Amino acid sequence: QPTRLADVLNPSHRYLFARAVGDRLYVLRPGFNELLTLDISDGFNPTVLHTLDIDRNSTDDPRYMAVFGDLLMLFYPEDSGPEFLIYALADPDQPVPLGSLETDWRLPTGAFVSDGVCYVIDSLSLDNRPSKISMIDVSYPAAPTLIAGTR
Repeated sequence: QPTRLADVLNPSHRYLFARAVGDRLYVLRPGFNELLTLDISDGFNPTVLHTLDIDRNSTDDPRYMAVFGDLLMLFYPEDSGPEFLIYALADPDQPVPLGSLETDWRLPTGAFVSDGVCYVIDSLSLDNRPSKISMIDVSYPAAPTLIAGTR
């Protein structure tokens, strides 16, 4: 009898984002600020390998999650904690916190990384003007640096 993914994840919880990388599935559980790593190599029997507590001193849920190469990035709305968090996936079973950055974005809704720069789309800027693109240097993930922001 195959194992249902819902049985592994606990169907009474809601999950905000999921990204698959090879035979690993990274699932973000909002409200708990947890990142779950699942082994999905056997699609009939997924298993939880690791649960990472994301300590931000905030109850806000992330607005976007992305995986680029061996980096996992979480994007949060503006609040009391870092809005941009980077985790290393060198050991895909146990993501490791690498770096963070305070930003002024309000509602990040998309991101793309090219040549060490992460381009982040913010659907609502600080002064309530629509759409802004921030560029963050992530070539040294332990210390991401804001390069520029445009409207």
